[in-house]
Amino acid sequence: AYAFAGPTWASNTITWSFAAFNFLADGATPFSHLIDDPTAASLVRSAFAAWQGVADIHFIEVADSANYAALANIRIGFGNLNPAMTQQIGLTSFYQMNNHFNNDVIVRIEDPSYVNLYFNASGALLYAGYDTSFYQVALHEIGHALGLDHSTEPTATMYPVLGAANRGLTASDIAGVTTLYGAAINPLHAVYRFFDAGRTGEHFYTTDAAEKAFIINNLPSYRYEGAQWATPDKSAGTVDVHRFLDTIRHTHLFTSDVAERDSILQTLPGLVYEGVAFQAYAKDSTAAGQLSLERFYDPTRGDHHLALTAEAAGIRHGAAGPNWVDEGPGLTVHVIDNSVLIA
Repeated sequence: AYAFAGPTWASNTITWSFAAFNFLADGATPFSHLIDDPTAASLVRSAFAAWQGVADIHFIEVADSANYAALANIRIGFGNLNPAMTQQIGLTSFYQMNNHFNNDVIVRIEDPSYVNLYFNASGALLYAGYDTSFYQVALHEIGHALGLDHSTEPTATMYPVLGAANRGLTASDIAGVTTLYGAAINPLHAVYRFFDAGRTGEHFYTTDAAEKAFIINNLPSYRYEGAQWATPDKSAGTVDVHRFLDTIRHTHLFTSDVAERDSILQTLPGLVYEGVAFQAYAKDSTAAGQLSLERFYDPTRGDHHLALTAEAAGIRHGAAGPNWVDEGPGLTVHVIDNSVLIA
């Protein structure tokens, strides 16, 4: 079962930063290195998004401050935790007053300068000598920074031993954090992206937390790439995004075009309709925070790919190979940034 550490945050809006400074008040030098690697930084952001996705919490990423009095609520960085002696590859420390956290809750994740990080066969970033991923440690320690203590449930993220059995949030973790902060109420949903590095080379997208957990735990060739963008609840201003499985290539096609959906159903029996995957905004939507994903097609493989703006520019210049054809805007979705609430 879940347990509580004692303090909670007085507000459901919580700021956090990648630590850039050490202060004597923090115990001299708790951070040994900045988290400046893009992959590690993306996984930290995904871990914050995961907690925000299940509870009524609004995380805001801010720049770290040189002014100790103006620090973020939570600061995260690498630390030399000496796991050979301490058996710890993550540590959260804090001060509290009147059952509420003080600013500058310190989250330290083991510095890869001391314990190497490597990509396993499924693309997960693991610590050498441990069956524990960097993402797991970040997820676990952020749970402590929210007020959760260790769980007695072995499959829970908040269990004190992290391994293959607890790669993501479980019902126990969710029950604990929602008891503290309430359930998520925002209509935006994070879209999680995977890359099949070992078999098909496809990118796969899902908003389903259970499907995400199943892929992480059971499909080792799929590399988790984090929350890439967000989608809204169904409304008059949205369209269905339909999902097909190519039973020959074992890849997926996503489309919001009803005519394309109907054509596939009538003429391509090898593509099995799997239903509505999620919602997208109507093509003529121009609201702030929305963007169109570019859709590309590789005729030599029969694959489609949805790309954010920067990625699309690279594909057009051959970064993913010479065969990709730009089909134009594919889906209109919501940017994940510091101001977005994710359910």
